[in-house]
Amino acid sequence: MLQLRVRRAAGPLAVVCLQCLGFGLAALPSAGDLQPGASEGSELEAWNFRLRNAVLEAQIAGRDGLLQAIRVTNRMSGREMPPADVLLARLPVGPGPGAGQDITDFRVVGMNLSRIEAQANASQLALSMPGWAVTAVMEAVSAPWMAVWSVELRDGSNYLKLSARLTYRGRSADEQSAEGDPEAEAELCLLSGNLPGSSVAGKVDGVPITSDDFFFGLEHPQGLNSAKAGEYRCCLKQHTAKIKEHGPHAALVLGVTVPGQVRRSFLHYLERERAHPSRKMLHYNSWYDIGTGQQFDAKQAINRLDHIARELSRRGVMLDSFLLDDGWDDPDSGPWNAHEGFRDLKQLEARATHWKTSLGLWFSPFGGYHEARQRRVLAARRADIPVREETRERKSAVLRKGGCTQASPCEEGEGSCGSNHDCRGQLECWHTTFAISPPGVDLSGISGSDIRVCFDPGVHSAFLGLGIKEYYLHLRDQIWTWLLGGAKLLKLDGIGNPAGLDETLEEDFDAAVSLIAELRKISSHVFINLSTGTWPSPFWLLYSDTVWRRGHDHYFEGRGPARERWITYRDAMVYANVVTQSPLFPLSSLMVHGIVFAKDAWDLNQPEGSGPGLSNEPFKHEVRSAFGSGVMLQELYVTPSLLNRENWDDVAEAAKWASDRIQTLADVQWFGGDPAKGEVYGWAAWHGSTQKTSAILTLRNPSPQRQSVYVDPVKVFSLPEYVVGPLVLNTPYSDQRPRQIQLVRGRVASLELPPFAVLVFDTNGPSPSAWAVYIDILVDNSAILFWTVLALLVAGFSLRGSSATSAAAPAVPVEELRRRRLAALERRASDQ
Repeated sequence: MLQLRVRRAAGPLAVVCLQCLGFGLAALPSAGDLQPGASEGSELEAWNFRLRNAVLEAQIAGRDGLLQAIRVTNRMSGREMPPADVLLARLPVGPGPGAGQDITDFRVVGMNLSRIEAQANASQLALSMPGWAVTAVMEAVSAPWMAVWSVELRDGSNYLKLSARLTYRGRSADEQSAEGDPEAEAELCLLSGNLPGSSVAGKVDGVPITSDDFFFGLEHPQGLNSAKAGEYRCCLKQHTAKIKEHGPHAALVLGVTVPGQVRRSFLHYLERERAHPSRKMLHYNSWYDIGTGQQFDAKQAINRLDHIARELSRRGVMLDSFLLDDGWDDPDSGPWNAHEGFRDLKQLEARATHWKTSLGLWFSPFGGYHEARQRRVLAARRADIPVREETRERKSAVLRKGGCTQASPCEEGEGSCGSNHDCRGQLECWHTTFAISPPGVDLSGISGSDIRVCFDPGVHSAFLGLGIKEYYLHLRDQIWTWLLGGAKLLKLDGIGNPAGLDETLEEDFDAAVSLIAELRKISSHVFINLSTGTWPSPFWLLYSDTVWRRGHDHYFEGRGPARERWITYRDAMVYANVVTQSPLFPLSSLMVHGIVFAKDAWDLNQPEGSGPGLSNEPFKHEVRSAFGSGVMLQELYVTPSLLNRENWDDVAEAAKWASDRIQTLADVQWFGGDPAKGEVYGWAAWHGSTQKTSAILTLRNPSPQRQSVYVDPVKVFSLPEYVVGPLVLNTPYSDQRPRQIQLVRGRVASLELPPFAVLVFDTNGPSPSAWAVYIDILVDNSAILFWTVLALLVAGFSLRGSSATSAAAPAVPVEELRRRRLAALERRASDQ
C-alpha cells in the first residue's frame, strides 16, 4: 500500500490548471524550450568579428598583432563573461631533456570569417547544421611554433567551439621531437581567466566548469579543467609521441546556460556534439549464459537467438542486437580470430536477419582477462606484433615436493596449490591447462600442461597496447570484418592498462579515440560501448555511446533476497561512481548490467535469487527499475529457458514502454539518497516546451522496512520557471498501486513505499477511471476500513446492551399513586 499526503512548501504558490496538465508562461525561457536559432557572423571592422544567435554573442578581435581576450555574453540573462585568454602554451622548443618554454606571445598574421556548410547524413547532430567560424593564424615570437586557432558557432547551438592546432616551424616536428626528451610534455590552455562563482562540476578528470550563466571545458576525458576562488584554467597535456605525429592540438566548448538550468543547458550541447544522439540498444549478451569463461559456438548462439527473439517478438518487441561476449574468439590465434565454431558466420547472420536484428561483438583492446589474455599476448608475439611487457622480470617456477598446503603455504612461483588458501599472504593459485605463465612467473621449465602455482596478482602482466601501431592496425582490421558483415554493436572492454587508469599510457587512450573514429567511418551508426578503462567524463560521449558504471559485474549490497541486494548494488555503484563524482554525466549513457537472470550468474539463476523470500516479485522489480533508470544500453544477461511466461511478459512490457519514452528518458537524473545506505532513491526525467511537457518518475525502496519519501516537483524534475501547472502522472503498469500521483508546484507530496517497492509514474501513462481510483482507495485502506467498521459494530452492540439493562421502570398509573398515598397516610395515623 502506498499513501499520498500533500503539504504546502514555503513560499508563494502559483497554479494554473488547464485540463489537469496546464502550463503557464514565464518571462524567461527554459532549457526545455531552448531555441538558439540561426547563427550570424559578421566582421565589424578589420580583424574584429562577432558571432551570435538568440542566446549568446561573442566578440573576437586581433589588435596590434595580438589575439585579444574573447568576450562572451549570455543574451538570456544579459550577463557578460569577463574577458578570457584563449591560448597559452608550454611547448618543447629544442633538443635535450626538459627543453620547454611557456609561450604567450603568439602574434596574429591573419584572420578571416568563413561560412561552415552542413554535412549531409552526419551521425553527429551538430555537423548537420551550418554555421560561422573565425580563424586566426599566429606565430610565436619567442619560439619556432605556429598556431591555427578557430572559434565556431553553428545554428541551434548554445555554445562556441574553440580549437587550436600547433605546428613546429624550422625543422620538422619529427626532427624536433626525436631530438627532444621522449617524456617531454606540451600543455595547451585554451581558456583561462577569472569568473566569480565558477566551480568544477565533478571530482574526476574531464568534467566541465560551470557558473550560473556559463559552462566551459576542454573536450577531452583527460582535460584538466580547474577552478579555485574564481580563477580557472582549461588545459590539456600531451606527450612527445602525439606532438611528433600530429602537433599539439585541443578543442574546448564555451556555452551559455538558461538561468536555473545548468544541467539541461549542458545536455543540449552534449546531445548535439556526441558521436550519435541518444538511442536505445536492447540486446542479449552471452556472458553469464553460454560464454562465461569458456568458448561457445555459432550453433549455441543461434539456439539462444531463436529462443529470445521468438519470446520477445510474439510480445511485440524486437531485439536491436545479439551480442557475442568473451568466448567467440580463439585466444591462441590472431589475436582476435574467430575460433573454428564461428568460421562460417553466414547461418548466424542469416538468423539475425530473419529476426530483424543485428550481431554485436565483444573485443578487449588490452587483451581480455586472466589466462585468456596471456594466450592472446603469445599469439600476438607469434604474429610479430609487439606487446606491452611486464614491469618485472619473471621468477622461474618450481614444484615443491608434497605441494602447497594451508599449513605450509607456497611462495610466489611455487606449486602445486589447490586453492588460494595454499598460497602465502595475498598470493593466488594460478591453474592453467595450456602451460600459460601467470604474471611474474615463468612456467617454461615445468613439463606438462595441468599446472598450478602461486603468483602475485599485483604484478603488472603483459598486455596488448592500442598505442602500438602494429596491434592497432591488426585490431582495426579484425573489427572492420565484423562491421562489414553487418554488426551494429561493439563492446570495447579495456582500452588502457589492466593495472589501472593511473598506469595507462596516453598513446593508448589516444589510439582508442582514433580507432573509434575510423570505425565510425565504416559504420556511422554503429553503437559503441566502452567498458573497463573509462570514468564518467561526459566528454567520452564525443566518441562512444555509453561507458561503464565501474565496480563488479554483479555483486550484492544491503538486505533482502539476492536479487534485491543485486539491484541495490547495481544502483549503488551508479550513485557512488557517477552521481557523486560527475553530476553532469547523463545517466542514460551508462552501461550498468541492467538485467541478470542466467545459469552462470552467481546467486541470480532463479527469480528471487538466493536467500529468504522477503520480497514479492523481485525479478519484476529488477526489470522495471532497469528500464525506469533510463539507460539507453538495455542489457539482457539471461538464460532464456530460466524465464517463465510472466518473466517474459515483464521484460516485454517494460521494453515497449521505455522504447516509446526514449526522448524523455534521455533527460533522466538521480533522485533521492544512497542505495547502499538503504535510502529511497530513483530517477526523474522531464522533457517539454511551453506547448507540451512530459515527465517520468521511478522510485525504489531498497529496505525491508516501509519508508516515506518527499517529492517536490520543482526540485525533483528541475522544472523550468514557465511550468506552473500540476503534473498528473499515471503508472504504465496495470498491476501497480497506486495508479496515479498528482504533483503541484509549491507543494511537497509524501509517499510511503512498502519494502523493496519499485514504482513507475509517467505523464503519458493511461489515466485510470474514477471508479478504479475509488476502488484503489478502498483496497489500499481495506485494513483500516475493516477495523473501523468492526469497532463501530462493537460500539453499537455495546450501547444497545447497556440501554437494555439500564432502561427506566414503566410509569405508575395515577389511581395507583393515589391509593398508595392514602395507604401511607392511614399507616401514619394509626401509629400516632
